[in-house]
Amino acid sequence: MAIWIVCGVLYLVRQNQIIMSIINWPSKSGKMYPYNILQKGQSMPDEAGAYIFVKTSGTSIAPTYNAIYIGEGESIRARTSDEEHLSSAESKGYDQIHVHTNQKSKEQRMEEEADLLAKHTEALHTNGGCNKTADG
Repeated sequence: MAIWIVCGVLYLVRQNQIIMSIINWPSKSGKMYPYNILQKGQSMPDEAGAYIFVKTSGTSIAPTYNAIYIGEGESIRARTSDEEHLSSAESKGYDQIHVHTNQKSKEQRMEEEADLLAKHTEALHTNGGCNKTADG
């Protein structure tokens, strides 16, 4: 297995195939949260955690990741597939979902969500994103 780091994204590679991509999302508090990068249509984990619907731009070598919705829940799979969240993200043209699975308490997940939203205000509805409020 090989590890590549390109433009801040960590790639785990086996037999010339990427098996996992991880990006650290910076937050308002300065904490970096590690998120697995999943492409639109990939199966989401049925675990508690936080997620970010993302629209990429730029090139494949130097992509820009734009948060269009930041959320959390007991089941990432359920939250990212429910009609409200999915249709909102679809309308903004998402192409990836970044996920951070963890078994933290709801309060800790909500703190992470708010910390990320405070930094990534592009996800707020008033700025063209899908989040209706700054706390999720």
